[in-house]
Amino acid sequence: MWTALIALAAMIVQQGFGQFVVDPLMRPFYRYSAGADPMAGIHRFGELLRWLGVIWTYAAVGEELGYRRYLLNRVADLGGHSPLALLVGLLLSSALFGCAHWYQGPAGVVSAMASGLVFGAAYLLTGKNLWTSILAHGMSDSVALFAVYFGFAG
Repeated sequence: MWTALIALAAMIVQQGFGQFVVDPLMRPFYRYSAGADPMAGIHRFGELLRWLGVIWTYAAVGEELGYRRYLLNRVADLGGHSPLALLVGLLLSSALFGCAHWYQGPAGVVSAMASGLVFGAAYLLTGKNLWTSILAHGMSDSVALFAVYFGFAG
């Protein structure tokens, strides 16, 4: 129960930070790449279900396993899991997470880095409970998908 509530709070922070801080700061300098959103234009219920499957398997579970559970911890291993080593692991894994979203353009990279920081912080603040970051990531991407599906996203 607490894991889900913390994940919900992390998702709200991530969405708000992106919407009200990152995107407005990036808008004058960088744009998202045209056509960078593979979910754009989803209109059929079957497409929605397919993308939900992709979001929850590849993005939420796969990316969190790779970037938070594996990469963040391997970097922290180098410093004996000290607070500084965990911070460096968080920063490096978030930067690489952002770079993996290069197809979205420079603004997408910065936005994904910010998301990685929030998901990674939630993971660390809950004693490395990976379910927290998986749920936060999955809920965040699902909110974006439903916004596209119901026509709320531009």
